[in-house]
Amino acid sequence: MEKSITDEYNDFLRDNRAKVNGYLNKVLWLFALAGPAIAAGIKGGIFLDISYMTCVNISVVILLMSLIHYLLLKNHPSRTLTCLFALTVLDILLAYMSYSHVSIYLTWFLVPILSLLFCDRFIYFYVVILNYVLMSAVTWQTANYEAAQSLEHKSAAGFFMDKMGGFTIESLIMFASGFIIEKLILEYFRDLFEQRKKILEQERSMEEK
Repeated sequence: MEKSITDEYNDFLRDNRAKVNGYLNKVLWLFALAGPAIAAGIKGGIFLDISYMTCVNISVVILLMSLIHYLLLKNHPSRTLTCLFALTVLDILLAYMSYSHVSIYLTWFLVPILSLLFCDRFIYFYVVILNYVLMSAVTWQTANYEAAQSLEHKSAAGFFMDKMGGFTIESLIMFASGFIIEKLILEYFRDLFEQRKKILEQERSMEEK
């Protein structure tokens, strides 16, 4: 029985999820190198307030999470759970690095951008909200330390309000931009499948004639 265009479109999205999950798993394994990279920075005097134990924790946790995601990928390559797991792990890694005083600014918006590859609005909304919650929590937790290092802020609350004001504006701009990009991508793919349907119908009509 011939598949409908809707079924073919849904199959395409499922195949796309599986492919993106495969690439994300490689990214997770690669992120395990963040620990040694930060350790090299500590050795070179670049990171003064980061401990070697933090580097070990980052690498060990990422290796473990990469293995779990690999098993999910093998058994459920296109399930939403597999997609969300990889993105959540990346977001938590960024939060831990920021909490450990590794400077993270634009990198906060890496995970929401990666989530666009899944072409799924729910996944995008989930990641944007999680990203903002973790960003706020870590900024609050590190506010005392950052305020003490800064000449511009006299209190932790002042630092937090200043930093989160900028993060909030950037998050809103990123959210709106990402939403529009995803909308355009989904519409483009739907149009492709609709055009394919019309072409197939024209071919059938010509064959009948």
